[in-house]
Amino acid sequence: MFHKNFALLICDLQTKTIPILYYKKRVIYNVNKLLYMKKYIPEIKVAINAEFIPEKLGILDNSINSSTIDFHYRKDSYSMKNDQLMNYLQKFSISDIILTGMETQWCINQSSHDLAKHFNIYIPYDAIGNKFSNDENKHDLNQLKNNGVQIMSTDFLICSFLKNYNEEQSKKYLEVLKNE
Repeated sequence: MFHKNFALLICDLQTKTIPILYYKKRVIYNVNKLLYMKKYIPEIKVAINAEFIPEKLGILDNSINSSTIDFHYRKDSYSMKNDQLMNYLQKFSISDIILTGMETQWCINQSSHDLAKHFNIYIPYDAIGNKFSNDENKHDLNQLKNNGVQIMSTDFLICSFLKNYNEEQSKKYLEVLKNE
């Protein structure tokens, strides 16, 4: 199902945007779960954070564990795709993107549309959001699929990397599940 070189992208989870996030605790938890598992899943090569107009919307919210984020950059358009990001992804021969963050209808939509021309895109529906519930977003989620994106849960995505119960990454994931 998966290729070899993944990048985890975090879009616009900033101090002034995160308060309007409908499933805030769930989205933050799942983004942090992916950041934690990045340490144990070798296919996830890099984690990248983009901030949309940070002088207006703030920086990455401190609820996101930034210790495993490898690259931060500013974006001035709805899409995360720009030359800076593309050059960084090329350095790591990235073939696949895990896209998280907000806003589903703007930045996630535009980023998935632009990046799907170059990468396989996976969006955990429980690690993205906006001010609406998933039920209210169902048409937007369908449109993301039309962009060529694969939509799944964070747990399904993580489990897709796990092959053997005895591997360290499986044990670390089971620890996460025990603490939920």
